[in-house]
Amino acid sequence: MKPLGSSFLALVLLAATMLPAGPARGQTMSDLDGVRRQILAEMAGNTVPDLAVAAVKDGRTLFVEAYSSGGADRISTLTPFRIASLSKVFTAVAVLQLVEQGRIELDAPVRTYLPAFTTADSAGAARITVRQLMNQTSGLADLGFPEMRLAQPHTLAERVETLRDARPVAPPGREFHYFNPNYAILARLVEVVSGRDYDAYLTQHVLAPLGMTRTFAAATGSEMERHAPDLAQGHVELFGFALPWSEGQGFLGGSGGVISTAEDMARWLAMLANRGELDGVRVLSPESIQRMETPPRSSAYGTGWLRTTVEGRPALFHNGILSTVYTEATLFPEERSGIVLLANVNSVPHALLAFPRLRGVLLRAATAASSATDGFTVRAFGLGTAAATVLMTAACLFDFSRTRSWVSWAQRAARWKVGSSLGLRLVPLAVLITLPQIIQVTTGRAFSLRATALAMLDIAVPLAIVGSILGAGALLRALRLSIRARELQ
Repeated sequence: MKPLGSSFLALVLLAATMLPAGPARGQTMSDLDGVRRQILAEMAGNTVPDLAVAAVKDGRTLFVEAYSSGGADRISTLTPFRIASLSKVFTAVAVLQLVEQGRIELDAPVRTYLPAFTTADSAGAARITVRQLMNQTSGLADLGFPEMRLAQPHTLAERVETLRDARPVAPPGREFHYFNPNYAILARLVEVVSGRDYDAYLTQHVLAPLGMTRTFAAATGSEMERHAPDLAQGHVELFGFALPWSEGQGFLGGSGGVISTAEDMARWLAMLANRGELDGVRVLSPESIQRMETPPRSSAYGTGWLRTTVEGRPALFHNGILSTVYTEATLFPEERSGIVLLANVNSVPHALLAFPRLRGVLLRAATAASSATDGFTVRAFGLGTAAATVLMTAACLFDFSRTRSWVSWAQRAARWKVGSSLGLRLVPLAVLITLPQIIQVTTGRAFSLRATALAMLDIAVPLAIVGSILGAGALLRALRLSIRARELQ
């Protein structure tokens, strides 16, 4: 998981003087009017339906605000969002609390606490430590266990049990591989060591002390919806428009199942930025915070955070991505500041165009620039792909109408030419079907066809339309050629 558009994160550096949650001393809310106009303009041009952002510094919230495009008022700073992989930081804090109590040792093998834990390589599983799970260096990876494509468990205990079929791709501690079940194992470890369900432990020892009353952890998508019926409606993007869409029902326990709000996430980040303390309540020691910020030599991934830099300043970053939502958080440890962004839409065009532009607006706002920059938007990209799809569809229909003349040509042509002509017409469907494999080869992550298609509908839909027409045409050509050959015998 890589940081996207890190320039956005620098807004925190000047947020204290410009972006309060309410009228700060010496300031008025009119200072935010220009910021709001630019954000809403970018949201409209980049098809972002709703957005919530927050900034913190030195243990206090500087700015929390929610925006809805089109003049609507669909969300507020209290609207719950699926925060996806930002959940990993919550799991990391729970584990480190138990480390502080002496109930878990970071360098102890996982089997010390979960004796039944194993993988397809039992000897290798015996060497996996708690720290390696937290640093994503366990040697387990999607390439050896494509968990998103397999039958989904319902509990953390079931998830750990399924890993007996996981094939390690590297020795423990050797390589970084981002793997969601690493954090499911850690959440299960919290359950076994504490004697409480993961969500109950998190509520009692982390969320309640911080006053995060609208935040909770769930294991599955259906559990999320049951406990938070007012979840922000997720969206996907097609041809420059955001379409309401239901999130999948996969397993998210420990790695992506936390639900939170912009206001609660502000308190969460304020605690982390303030070295583990908020409003006089200490949740984690400064030493544990330092552990979270320190990655191993083999990667830049610490304990729930990716260590990076923003304009030369040390920063910690993590984002969260589901089919219909995008979230991200960043901390500047040396400056004790941080930001969070919660958006109820996700797609590849948004990742490449929308979110970087929104970050840019916020950065320019923080540095007193007067307007947003021009540039290629998600709407422009989507409309362009829509126009291309119409043209390609027309061309494919024209090709389909020439089936009879093609058969006449095929009777005289060499077999390899006929085979090549038919095979080329099957390429779009083949590309569509193998999109998950293409993504796996290029990124090392294994996603389902549904998740892959939803992330890039501007590619998947044209492939499906063109592929269906060309595929039907190839089948019709093959059948007519076969019938004509029999008639001539």
